[in-house]
Amino acid sequence: MPRIVAPQITPAKHRRPAAAAPAGLEHLAATMARIADRAVIGDIEGEAVRVGDSHDRCYDVRPMLDKHEHSAESIDMFSEALAYAITRGLVVPSEGTPWLVRIVTRP
Repeated sequence: MPRIVAPQITPAKHRRPAAAAPAGLEHLAATMARIADRAVIGDIEGEAVRVGDSHDRCYDVRPMLDKHEHSAESIDMFSEALAYAITRGLVVPSEGTPWLVRIVTRP
C-alpha cells in the first residue's frame, strides 16, 4: 500500500510577511478570483436549468432563487454569486428575459 505523505506547511511564525511580497499578493488575488470564477460557474451549471441546445450555454437561473427550493440564506448566496458573475463578465443576461443567462467564458 502506498504511503501518504502530508505536504510540508511552514508555520505562520516562519513565513514572510505578506507586505514584504507585493507580487505574492497579486498572485494570491488572481488565484482567489480564479477560484471564485470557477465556483460561480459551477453553481450556475449545477443549480440552474440548461435551456437550448447542447452548444448554447444558456441557463434559466430562476430555480436558484426559488424560495420553495432553497433557504433564504442560499438564495442570498446565489443572488450574490449571479451578481458577481455578471460583474466579472462570466455570464450575460438575455435581453428581455434577465433570468436567462449565457455563460460566455470558462474560467
